[in-house]
Amino acid sequence: AVVPSVAPAVALGFGLAVGGGLGALVQLLVLGDGGETEPETVTVGGGETPAPRPADLFEGHPDPVLYYGDAEGTVVVRAVNPAFAAAFDVSADAGTGAPLRGVVPGTERAGALADAAATGAEFDERLACETGDGSDRYRVRVVAESGAGYVVYTPV
Repeated sequence: AVVPSVAPAVALGFGLAVGGGLGALVQLLVLGDGGETEPETVTVGGGETPAPRPADLFEGHPDPVLYYGDAEGTVVVRAVNPAFAAAFDVSADAGTGAPLRGVVPGTERAGALADAAATGAEFDERLACETGDGSDRYRVRVVAESGAGYVVYTPV
């Protein structure tokens, strides 16, 4: 038998072409059976309070983070992560359901931060915030998504 010398790239391309053709043929044979299928249904629940996603990233984030959402036109706190509770010496359910403007730790820019969260505008500033030990500087950012978002406090 004579085996011609073929470059590896050519052999790979030929293998993909043959494999792709066989894959398409198998798919046609499988999908072309004409059998009846049951219609799919989807049930959507309503009235639930959205939660931070993914929850484990929110809970395990090393920086203090607030999760907020809209409640009848007012931006309210939905959750705080353990790092937030520790940094600002508050309980884990601190401010849950309260307007964001009143929960933001002691900064003169609380109103601007809450307005940015409400409109989805960018907010990224270095601020002095009241903590359990006095006052510390943080880079405070609003990360907005549709109808909800996060306020992230990174120590500087």
